[in-house]
Amino acid sequence: MSVAVRRRLAAAMIGTALAGGALSSLSACSTGADAVDQTAGGDFRFVAGTDTGKAIPVAARKAAPDFSGQTLDGKTVSLRDYRGKTLVLNFWGSWCAPCRVEAPDLETVYKEDASRGLRVLGVDVKEADKQFATSFIRNKALTYPSLWDPDGRTALSFRNYPPNSIPSTIVIDGNGRVAAVHLGPLLAPDLRTIVDPILRQQQ
Repeated sequence: MSVAVRRRLAAAMIGTALAGGALSSLSACSTGADAVDQTAGGDFRFVAGTDTGKAIPVAARKAAPDFSGQTLDGKTVSLRDYRGKTLVLNFWGSWCAPCRVEAPDLETVYKEDASRGLRVLGVDVKEADKQFATSFIRNKALTYPSLWDPDGRTALSFRNYPPNSIPSTIVIDGNGRVAAVHLGPLLAPDLRTIVDPILRQQQ
């Protein structure tokens, strides 16, 4: 084998190794849906939803499943209880770092827009112990209720919009139709951009 050929082979091997290392680094540093899904340990799949700040057009909205369950404080809640209101359905877990960031913003928007018909309902999923969830709510001073859903049954009922990453948010209009879907944490400005047009349609 000539020196020139050996050099080309060596260069190719180095290039392959560098490419593999780069891909490994990207995977390890990923903060996207895959990384969160691994933390959640769930088996959820997500059909691409709307872009941040964009609601699904009224004519294209489909009915949300009529889910029901018990809240962390033992009350029974279903979608029917929110008829006529804009519902922000937020999937979260105390183990989820982005959830700790967004929860206070959800609370802020809920308090400020409750008079306009906005409601927030959390869905606590993949939680090892209910005490972790109740401590999270107490520490964050959250006043909106949350369903206790350790098995992810409520999430799985949204077959067309199943949240495979946590946090995820589904907005349901006053007619019980899915009006927006968002993957990842929602801070107050983005949440208001999503819910404001939906609230205006409802009034």
